[in-house]
Amino acid sequence: MSSGFEDPEPANVLHPGFFESPEADGEPAGFEWLDVNNASENIVAFIRRSPDTSREIICVCNFSAVPRNGYRVDRLGNATYDLILNTNSDSYGGTEGVSINNDAIDLPPLTTLWFAPRKATKKSPPRKGTKSTKKKTSTKRARK
Repeated sequence: MSSGFEDPEPANVLHPGFFESPEADGEPAGFEWLDVNNASENIVAFIRRSPDTSREIICVCNFSAVPRNGYRVDRLGNATYDLILNTNSDSYGGTEGVSINNDAIDLPPLTTLWFAPRKATKKSPPRKGTKSTKKKTSTKRARK
């Protein structure tokens, strides 16, 4: 996750095609609650996913006028996520008050955050004609 937030983009630019296909709208496979019973703090957290593409976004929303420090989203600690939308960024008139430390988030008031799993980079296979770094073992037998 990045701690320096760049200017966020609208949802259709952040994840092109993610919200264009409503194939999972209204289907259990397209949605999962992470925190639905937190009325006392006015926070909800959920996952929105596309079953066809396996892409997902974690959404965390603080609907309170009070900051919530140390709010935990266990799933963020299990993998590497990038913050892709921060409604508290200065481009939205916010204060840049979001702080993220593994799975703990300091949530400013009236803030929504979106996190997307970081895409793994694939290692390219060695090209033909390149030397191997493995040592070759000798098949010759010692003479008696």
